[in-house]
Amino acid sequence: MIETTAPLPLRPASSAGPGAGAAPGLAPQPDHWQTEASTPGHAGLTRLRSLGADTAYVLVSLPWTLVGFVLVLAGLAVALPLMVLGVGLPLAVAMLAVARWFAGVERVRGARRAGLAGDQPLRAPLRPQPVRTQTTSDVPRPSLPRRVARALSDVQSWRDVVHALTAWVVATVTFSVTLTWWVGAAAGVTAFAWDQYLPASSGAEDFSGAARDVLEVLNSTGFRLGVGIVLLLTLLPMTRAMARLQVGFARTLLEAPGGSGR
Repeated sequence: MIETTAPLPLRPASSAGPGAGAAPGLAPQPDHWQTEASTPGHAGLTRLRSLGADTAYVLVSLPWTLVGFVLVLAGLAVALPLMVLGVGLPLAVAMLAVARWFAGVERVRGARRAGLAGDQPLRAPLRPQPVRTQTTSDVPRPSLPRRVARALSDVQSWRDVVHALTAWVVATVTFSVTLTWWVGAAAGVTAFAWDQYLPASSGAEDFSGAARDVLEVLNSTGFRLGVGIVLLLTLLPMTRAMARLQVGFARTLLEAPGGSGR
């Protein structure tokens, strides 16, 4: 078939206006440098959304990692002594499955937080999958000992176990710092509302000289307000740093070495 449709002629560019610098023969294009993402209102909403995502991720990490620590540690405590009897092998496989499940949930949590905060999510490592073809579809399933040996030889599963046993240490630090920043900022910027209900005696009268002056400054409403403002201004970067610390620790164990993943 012969193509009979001719291309439509381009509208000539105007000699004045926003599109004056465009190439000859092309229609003028409006200036889109101020898009929705660059407006101050949208930037503020993005920061608030990022702050909420980082805060929720960090505050939930501590109780969640403690649950994983208790379950995986209990599985190890039961499975290891029974290894000599052979009964501990299936229990160890079950413990590895629990650790893999917690690692999968951590990747999902990290992906949701990354989607809201604009960071790189955790990538699941590639796991070897049995190849099924027409010639091998009728091959019987591997025996139970072979499946147990395959599960116990999975290096990534043991990395998931290490993460379940150690993530609560990092989560304790990130949780404490994030909660301190939030409480300090909220209490400081509202010091004028609750400072009047504190006891009149601050204990500074028990000291003299410079120590008394320092205590009076530390107990003043202005000092509390100043600290609250500083914590409020640094709340977003500090919370982001704590969230990235938590994610970075998970990345070292839950992603395959070399960054390969799916």
